[in-house]
Amino acid sequence: MVAQTSEASLIHTPHDRPPLDVDAVIKAITTIQSETDKQSIYQEKGEVKIKTRSPILLVSAGDLHIGNQATNHKKIFEIFKTVRDTPNTFLFLNGDLVDNLFVFRKGGAEEGLTAEMQGLLAMQFMSELDDMGKLVSVITGNHDGFVDNFYRTFSRLKAPLMYNWGDTDISVEGLMYRLAQFHEFTMGNSTMSHTLRELKYLEMRSPNADIVAGGHTHRKVISEVLINGVARIFMETGTMKINDTFQVGHGNARFGQFDYCGNCLLLFPDQKKMIPFYHLEDGIEAVKGKLFIKQALYKGAGKILRK
Repeated sequence: MVAQTSEASLIHTPHDRPPLDVDAVIKAITTIQSETDKQSIYQEKGEVKIKTRSPILLVSAGDLHIGNQATNHKKIFEIFKTVRDTPNTFLFLNGDLVDNLFVFRKGGAEEGLTAEMQGLLAMQFMSELDDMGKLVSVITGNHDGFVDNFYRTFSRLKAPLMYNWGDTDISVEGLMYRLAQFHEFTMGNSTMSHTLRELKYLEMRSPNADIVAGGHTHRKVISEVLINGVARIFMETGTMKINDTFQVGHGNARFGQFDYCGNCLLLFPDQKKMIPFYHLEDGIEAVKGKLFIKQALYKGAGKILRK
């Protein structure tokens, strides 16, 4: 047995930290930030060139919500097929291509496809048009962001891929049209003024845009406005998910404002001119030249009847 003669004490060896090397830390984090930026699949601005002597049709689609049970998947395929098979016709996508809702979110029980299957289906649609040179640009939406790695599979896209918003300069035989897209933009949210967001976006982020297209609201609107004597096109790109529980549950009773995608506009190569169409069918007839023939015939018939 050891006799205790005095109380034991513990002595720590001092560990003094040296001063932080601020320059070294800043250099390290700057390097990481720089390398991260280089690896990003997203961009804020894009450029595309379309060589043609004829007018081209620019078709919009957004809030497809592929995978949701309330989504009209057949109509999505019809729009993609129409763009694919019609000469001089191109598509841009305005976010929320997939649904990707979690079960614990409102409306989450409406998923008809797994997140992976939603991504594969969207990828097949986009890749086919992209490979054909028919896809102008793509922006992400909040639903796409629920599974961010879904978009990382699209890093091989030739079309510009943008996070929530961005500008694409479209050169049509040398004439430049600037397309400004956004999915969510809180400035100008209004249940009464359907294109107030587009006006605010033009003022605050893209003052030189010719076309401003917003998503997220599921509304479908297209109109030409004159601002300081310059024609602009404002549009809300609609949806492929009509009458879903989210809209009903949030009391969105704005009857007639929600409609399927298909807003489009004719862009001309020989003069800066844009003609908007609410219905895709009218735009298709216009790009084929049939709509203007019909209008001429109607005018001619009207003159005859008046005589």
